[in-house]
Amino acid sequence: MPERLQEYSNILQLDTETLLRFKYAPDGLVRALQLFFVVTLVAGLGILLGLPVQLDRPVLYEVLNETQELITDFTGSVQPFLEQNIPFLESPEKIAEPVGELATAAGEVTNELLLKAETEAKAVSPPLGPRVSRVIRLFGQWLSVPFAIMSDWFFMVLVAMLVAKMLGGRATLGQHLTAVLLASAPLVLLLPIYIPDLSPVIPFTVALGIPIVSRLIAVVGFSWALLILIKGLELAHEFSWWRAFGILALSWLTVYLLLPLISILIGGYVLGF
Repeated sequence: MPERLQEYSNILQLDTETLLRFKYAPDGLVRALQLFFVVTLVAGLGILLGLPVQLDRPVLYEVLNETQELITDFTGSVQPFLEQNIPFLESPEKIAEPVGELATAAGEVTNELLLKAETEAKAVSPPLGPRVSRVIRLFGQWLSVPFAIMSDWFFMVLVAMLVAKMLGGRATLGQHLTAVLLASAPLVLLLPIYIPDLSPVIPFTVALGIPIVSRLIAVVGFSWALLILIKGLELAHEFSWWRAFGILALSWLTVYLLLPLISILIGGYVLGF
Protein backbone atom coordinates (compact mmCIF):
# COMPACT_ATOMS: atom_id res chain seq x y z
CA MET A 1 0.00 0.00 0.00
CA PRO A 2 2.75 2.58 0.79
CA GLU A 3 4.24 1.75 -2.61
CA ARG A 4 0.93 2.58 -4.32
CA LEU A 5 0.65 5.82 -2.39
CA GLN A 6 4.19 6.77 -3.39
CA GLU A 7 3.33 5.95 -6.99
CA TYR A 8 0.22 8.11 -6.74
CA SER A 9 2.29 10.95 -5.28
CA ASN A 10 4.77 10.66 -8.15
CA ILE A 11 1.94 10.91 -10.70
CA LEU A 12 0.68 14.07 -9.03
CA GLN A 13 4.20 15.47 -9.30
CA LEU A 14 4.35 14.64 -13.05
CA ASP A 15 7.28 12.30 -12.43
CA THR A 16 8.65 11.20 -15.83
CA GLU A 17 10.02 7.87 -14.61
CA THR A 18 6.71 6.82 -13.07
CA LEU A 19 4.71 7.78 -16.17
CA LEU A 20 7.14 5.88 -18.41
CA ARG A 21 6.93 2.86 -16.12
CA PHE A 22 3.16 2.81 -16.59
CA LYS A 23 3.58 3.20 -20.34
CA TYR A 24 5.79 0.14 -20.77
CA ALA A 25 4.41 -2.10 -17.99
CA PRO A 26 2.34 -5.05 -19.31
CA ASP A 27 -0.31 -4.29 -16.68
CA GLY A 28 0.04 -0.50 -16.95
CA LEU A 29 -3.43 0.03 -18.43
CA VAL A 30 -5.10 -2.17 -15.78
CA ARG A 31 -3.33 -0.34 -12.93
CA ALA A 32 -4.20 3.04 -14.47
CA LEU A 33 -7.83 1.93 -14.70
CA GLN A 34 -7.76 0.89 -11.04
CA LEU A 35 -6.36 4.30 -10.11
CA PHE A 36 -9.09 6.00 -12.10
CA PHE A 37 -11.87 4.07 -10.32
CA VAL A 38 -10.41 4.70 -6.86
CA VAL A 39 -9.91 8.43 -7.51
CA THR A 40 -13.37 8.99 -9.00
CA LEU A 41 -15.07 7.01 -6.24
CA VAL A 42 -13.30 9.17 -3.66
CA ALA A 43 -14.48 12.26 -5.57
CA GLY A 44 -18.01 10.89 -5.59
CA LEU A 45 -18.05 10.59 -1.80
CA GLY A 46 -19.45 14.11 -1.85
CA ILE A 47 -22.75 12.57 -2.97
CA LEU A 48 -22.99 10.54 0.23
CA LEU A 49 -22.79 13.71 2.30
CA GLY A 50 -26.37 14.26 1.19
CA LEU A 51 -27.50 11.26 3.27
CA PRO A 52 -28.79 13.38 6.20
CA VAL A 53 -30.85 15.46 3.74
CA GLN A 54 -32.37 12.36 2.15
CA LEU A 55 -33.32 10.93 5.54
CA ASP A 56 -34.68 14.27 6.73
CA ARG A 57 -36.94 14.80 3.71
CA PRO A 58 -40.57 13.93 4.51
CA VAL A 59 -42.24 11.08 2.66
CA LEU A 60 -45.10 12.09 0.36
CA TYR A 61 -47.87 10.26 2.20
CA GLU A 62 -46.63 11.74 5.48
CA VAL A 63 -46.93 15.22 3.98
CA LEU A 64 -50.45 14.43 2.76
CA ASN A 65 -51.44 13.20 6.21
CA GLU A 66 -50.10 16.35 7.86
CA THR A 67 -51.96 18.47 5.29
CA GLN A 68 -55.23 16.72 6.15
CA GLU A 69 -54.72 17.51 9.82
CA LEU A 70 -54.01 21.18 9.06
CA ILE A 71 -57.13 21.47 6.91
CA THR A 72 -59.27 19.84 9.61
CA ASP A 73 -57.90 22.24 12.25
CA PHE A 74 -58.44 25.22 9.98
CA THR A 75 -62.02 24.41 8.99
CA GLY A 76 -62.91 23.74 12.62
CA SER A 77 -61.69 27.20 13.61
CA VAL A 78 -63.49 29.19 10.91
CA GLN A 79 -66.87 29.54 12.64
CA PRO A 80 -65.50 30.45 16.11
CA PHE A 81 -63.14 32.96 14.50
CA LEU A 82 -65.97 34.69 12.64
CA GLU A 83 -68.20 34.81 15.72
CA GLN A 84 -65.44 36.51 17.69
CA ASN A 85 -64.33 38.97 15.02
CA ILE A 86 -67.55 40.37 13.54
CA PRO A 87 -69.05 42.02 16.64
CA PHE A 88 -70.63 44.79 14.57
CA LEU A 89 -73.37 42.35 13.53
CA GLU A 90 -76.33 41.87 15.86
CA SER A 91 -76.28 38.13 15.25
CA PRO A 92 -72.77 37.10 14.11
CA GLU A 93 -73.82 33.45 14.16
CA LYS A 94 -76.15 34.12 11.21
CA ILE A 95 -73.15 34.61 8.93
CA ALA A 96 -70.60 32.61 10.90
CA GLU A 97 -72.61 29.39 10.93
CA PRO A 98 -73.19 29.01 7.15
CA VAL A 99 -69.63 30.09 6.34
CA GLY A 100 -68.32 27.60 8.90
CA GLU A 101 -70.48 24.83 7.44
CA LEU A 102 -69.26 25.70 3.94
CA ALA A 103 -65.64 25.61 5.10
CA THR A 104 -66.18 22.29 6.85
CA ALA A 105 -67.78 20.78 3.75
CA ALA A 106 -64.92 22.04 1.54
CA GLY A 107 -62.40 20.68 4.05
CA GLU A 108 -64.07 17.26 4.04
CA VAL A 109 -63.97 17.09 0.24
CA THR A 110 -60.33 18.17 0.21
CA ASN A 111 -59.43 15.65 2.90
CA GLU A 112 -61.15 12.90 0.95
CA LEU A 113 -59.06 13.73 -2.12
CA LEU A 114 -55.91 13.86 0.00
CA LEU A 115 -56.79 10.49 1.55
CA LYS A 116 -57.05 8.94 -1.91
CA ALA A 117 -53.71 10.49 -2.87
CA GLU A 118 -52.17 9.20 0.38
CA THR A 119 -53.47 5.69 -0.33
CA GLU A 120 -52.03 5.82 -3.84
CA ALA A 121 -48.70 7.11 -2.52
CA LYS A 122 -48.49 4.24 -0.04
CA ALA A 123 -49.39 1.73 -2.78
CA VAL A 124 -46.49 2.80 -5.00
CA SER A 125 -44.06 3.12 -2.11
CA PRO A 126 -40.94 0.88 -2.52
CA PRO A 127 -41.09 -2.45 -0.60
CA LEU A 128 -38.27 -1.40 1.74
CA GLY A 129 -39.80 2.01 2.35
CA PRO A 130 -39.08 5.42 0.75
CA ARG A 131 -36.18 6.35 3.04
CA VAL A 132 -34.33 3.06 2.60
CA SER A 133 -34.93 3.37 -1.14
CA ARG A 134 -33.41 6.86 -1.12
CA VAL A 135 -30.29 5.59 0.66
CA ILE A 136 -29.89 2.75 -1.86
CA ARG A 137 -30.37 5.21 -4.73
CA LEU A 138 -27.77 7.52 -3.21
CA PHE A 139 -25.20 4.72 -3.05
CA GLY A 140 -26.06 3.81 -6.64
CA GLN A 141 -25.35 7.37 -7.74
CA TRP A 142 -22.02 7.24 -5.93
CA LEU A 143 -20.99 3.95 -7.59
CA SER A 144 -21.95 5.33 -11.00
CA VAL A 145 -19.62 8.36 -10.78
CA PRO A 146 -16.63 6.63 -12.49
CA PHE A 147 -18.84 5.48 -15.38
CA ALA A 148 -20.43 8.93 -15.73
CA ILE A 149 -17.01 10.61 -15.95
CA MET A 150 -15.76 7.96 -18.35
CA SER A 151 -18.78 8.31 -20.65
CA ASP A 152 -18.40 12.12 -20.71
CA TRP A 153 -14.78 11.96 -21.88
CA PHE A 154 -14.47 8.70 -23.81
CA PHE A 155 -15.36 10.19 -27.20
CA MET A 156 -12.87 13.03 -26.70
CA VAL A 157 -10.18 10.48 -25.80
CA LEU A 158 -10.74 8.56 -29.04
CA VAL A 159 -10.67 11.77 -31.08
CA ALA A 160 -7.40 12.72 -29.35
CA MET A 161 -5.97 9.33 -30.33
CA LEU A 162 -6.87 9.91 -34.00
CA VAL A 163 -5.43 13.44 -33.94
CA ALA A 164 -2.23 12.16 -32.31
CA LYS A 165 -1.82 9.49 -34.98
CA MET A 166 -2.35 12.09 -37.72
CA LEU A 167 0.45 14.14 -36.15
CA GLY A 168 2.80 11.14 -36.06
CA GLY A 169 2.09 9.83 -32.55
CA ARG A 170 3.71 6.48 -31.67
CA ALA A 171 1.62 5.31 -28.72
CA THR A 172 -0.58 2.26 -28.95
CA LEU A 173 -4.22 2.62 -27.96
CA GLY A 174 -3.42 1.02 -24.60
CA GLN A 175 -0.57 3.44 -23.92
CA HIS A 176 -2.74 6.38 -24.97
CA LEU A 177 -5.57 5.30 -22.64
CA THR A 178 -3.07 4.76 -19.81
CA ALA A 179 -1.83 8.33 -20.13
CA VAL A 180 -5.42 9.63 -20.07
CA LEU A 181 -6.43 7.52 -17.05
CA LEU A 182 -3.38 8.59 -15.04
CA ALA A 183 -4.39 12.22 -15.59
CA SER A 184 -7.42 11.57 -13.36
CA ALA A 185 -5.17 11.50 -10.25
CA PRO A 186 -6.01 15.08 -9.08
CA LEU A 187 -9.76 14.59 -9.59
CA VAL A 188 -10.16 13.75 -5.89
CA LEU A 189 -10.45 17.55 -5.66
CA LEU A 190 -13.87 17.25 -7.32
CA LEU A 191 -15.31 15.83 -4.08
CA PRO A 192 -16.84 19.16 -2.96
CA ILE A 193 -18.58 19.66 -6.31
CA TYR A 194 -20.64 16.50 -5.75
CA ILE A 195 -21.95 17.74 -2.39
CA PRO A 196 -25.72 18.35 -2.76
CA ASP A 197 -27.67 21.21 -1.23
CA LEU A 198 -27.28 20.81 2.54
CA SER A 199 -29.24 23.91 3.55
CA PRO A 200 -31.93 21.82 5.33
CA VAL A 201 -29.35 20.43 7.79
CA ILE A 202 -26.60 23.09 8.04
CA PRO A 203 -26.58 26.91 8.39
CA PHE A 204 -27.74 28.62 5.20
CA THR A 205 -24.59 30.78 4.88
CA VAL A 206 -22.38 27.67 4.99
CA ALA A 207 -24.57 25.86 2.45
CA LEU A 208 -24.39 28.92 0.18
CA GLY A 209 -20.59 29.02 0.34
CA ILE A 210 -20.04 25.34 -0.50
CA PRO A 211 -20.80 25.64 -4.27
CA ILE A 212 -18.49 28.66 -4.62
CA VAL A 213 -15.55 27.00 -2.85
CA SER A 214 -16.18 23.68 -4.62
CA ARG A 215 -15.95 25.33 -8.06
CA LEU A 216 -12.66 27.01 -7.18
CA ILE A 217 -11.23 23.69 -5.97
CA ALA A 218 -12.57 21.94 -9.09
CA VAL A 219 -10.72 24.46 -11.32
CA VAL A 220 -7.49 23.56 -9.51
CA GLY A 221 -8.22 19.84 -9.96
CA PHE A 222 -8.97 20.13 -13.68
CA SER A 223 -5.94 22.35 -14.31
CA TRP A 224 -3.69 19.90 -12.50
CA ALA A 225 -5.19 16.98 -14.43
CA LEU A 226 -4.60 18.86 -17.69
CA LEU A 227 -0.89 19.24 -16.90
CA ILE A 228 -0.56 15.52 -16.13
CA LEU A 229 -2.46 14.68 -19.32
CA ILE A 230 -0.19 16.82 -21.50
CA LYS A 231 2.88 15.28 -19.85
CA GLY A 232 1.44 11.77 -20.29
CA LEU A 233 0.63 12.31 -23.97
CA GLU A 234 4.07 13.81 -24.51
CA LEU A 235 5.72 10.64 -23.18
CA ALA A 236 3.21 8.19 -24.68
CA HIS A 237 3.42 9.56 -28.24
CA GLU A 238 7.03 10.77 -27.95
CA PHE A 239 6.04 14.33 -28.74
CA SER A 240 7.23 17.69 -27.52
CA TRP A 241 5.20 19.36 -24.77
CA TRP A 242 3.70 21.83 -27.23
CA ARG A 243 2.69 19.15 -29.72
CA ALA A 244 1.01 17.21 -26.90
CA PHE A 245 -0.88 20.39 -25.99
CA GLY A 246 -1.78 20.76 -29.67
CA ILE A 247 -3.39 17.29 -29.63
CA LEU A 248 -5.80 18.44 -26.93
CA ALA A 249 -6.49 21.79 -28.61
CA LEU A 250 -7.21 20.18 -31.98
CA SER A 251 -9.36 17.48 -30.33
CA TRP A 252 -11.42 20.14 -28.55
CA LEU A 253 -11.87 22.12 -31.78
CA THR A 254 -12.89 18.94 -33.61
CA VAL A 255 -15.48 17.83 -31.04
CA TYR A 256 -17.00 21.20 -30.14
CA LEU A 257 -16.63 23.21 -33.38
CA LEU A 258 -15.83 21.11 -36.43
CA LEU A 259 -18.22 18.18 -35.88
CA PRO A 260 -21.22 20.38 -34.98
CA LEU A 261 -20.50 22.56 -38.04
CA ILE A 262 -20.33 19.49 -40.30
CA SER A 263 -23.60 18.23 -38.78
CA ILE A 264 -25.30 21.55 -39.53
CA LEU A 265 -24.02 21.58 -43.11
CA ILE A 266 -25.12 17.98 -43.71
CA GLY A 267 -28.50 18.70 -42.14
CA GLY A 268 -28.94 21.77 -44.32
CA TYR A 269 -27.98 19.82 -47.43
CA VAL A 270 -30.41 16.99 -46.63
CA LEU A 271 -33.25 19.43 -45.91
CA GLY A 272 -32.46 21.36 -49.09
CA PHE A 273 -31.43 24.67 -47.50
